[in-house]
Amino acid sequence: MTTTFHRRTRKERFGEILRREGLITQEQLVSALEVQRRSGGFLGEILVELGAIAETDIVKTISVQLQVPVIRPAQYEVDRELLKRFTPEFIYTYRVLPFDRVHDLILVATPDVPSEETLAALRQACGTNVAIFVSSVTDIECALNQLMPVTEDQRERFNQIRRRRTCAAPPTEEGTDETLLAPAAAEESPAEIDILPAAPRGGSGESDTSWEAIFDEAEHNLKQDS
Repeated sequence: MTTTFHRRTRKERFGEILRREGLITQEQLVSALEVQRRSGGFLGEILVELGAIAETDIVKTISVQLQVPVIRPAQYEVDRELLKRFTPEFIYTYRVLPFDRVHDLILVATPDVPSEETLAALRQACGTNVAIFVSSVTDIECALNQLMPVTEDQRERFNQIRRRRTCAAPPTEEGTDETLLAPAAAEESPAEIDILPAAPRGGSGESDTSWEAIFDEAEHNLKQDS
């Protein structure tokens, strides 16, 4: 189910969505793509750093256009035991925050739609499938600073790995982005990034629980914690 969702999102070009919605100009898109080509990184984060768009607009656009639910980790009681199943290197490099488990799904917050590589690594680590929620970079980093703090040297090393993984192909003649919301193919193989501090436990098996029920339960939990 997650893989099908991801294939559908890959048909969308995030920069073109933002431009079509009037949130950025063509010139801002081309500038951000050039930065992405030179240095790597995710397009939305680059646009925010350039002052072209607000983080809230990025989150709203992903949620509305790609039908991904929104989560604010600060308003949710993150499952710390679940988070301990991942190494800081994996969490910071892929910039994901596994925050809860509902039935046979791991709920994961991310500022982007993750690549198939990231989803596969998460499924392997958890022994189950993954449901994606969108959050802002700032909200995720604030949560990680509290729940999984690292040194500045570690943070810089993880950032360098992430930038190498997300180096984009040059823009097309029309200036559209080729990397969509997801990172480009990794320069380093997944085996070179430690995922788990210990061997993962087995999954809980198949479940016919609907996506609507999963999100309703997560929303109910969120309201209880507010």
